[in-house]
Amino acid sequence: MSEREKRLAALERRGLCGGGGSGGSTAPAAPASVASEVPASPAAVSLAAVAPAAVAPTAPVSPPGSYMDQVNTLLSSQVQARRQSQEDDAAMAARVAQEAEAAEAAAGGGGGASDDEQAMLEAAIAASLTTGPAEVLAPPSAPPAPPAPPDFTEQKEMLRGMGFTDDVANQVALEGAGGDVQRALELLL
Repeated sequence: MSEREKRLAALERRGLCGGGGSGGSTAPAAPASVASEVPASPAAVSLAAVAPAAVAPTAPVSPPGSYMDQVNTLLSSQVQARRQSQEDDAAMAARVAQEAEAAEAAAGGGGGASDDEQAMLEAAIAASLTTGPAEVLAPPSAPPAPPAPPDFTEQKEMLRGMGFTDDVANQVALEGAGGDVQRALELLL
């Protein structure tokens, strides 16, 4: 059995296309154009490889007006707006290039930009048309290093002079008291 026949058999078992008889599928047979478009790897087989007419859904995926319909509508409108924006940008770039050529021809072509300068200009125009706002933002700078903890050297000496010799406990008490020796004493006692 060839690789193509194996893929078609797998599709038949899943009920994605008819034909062949043994699968017992009620779905209509896939057109020849769909069968020739079966992906090269079995892992890549998806519903996208099957024409919409070849799939016979038994029930709607989601009810009309559902959340998914709203999401799909929103996404398709965003894609359409982005595509229209790109088309507008391309039309503007073409119009600018035509006007530049017309101006150069009217000026007689003397004193114009060299080929390298012209190529750089066209590249700059194309880059400015395709750069989105998110791409323009600079990456955030690294956060500043946290400040060093206070030393409390004088306060530690005062506590040692009062008989508190545990330096770790003294440091913790002073940090908790914000350096106030009286409050640190209350925490230590």
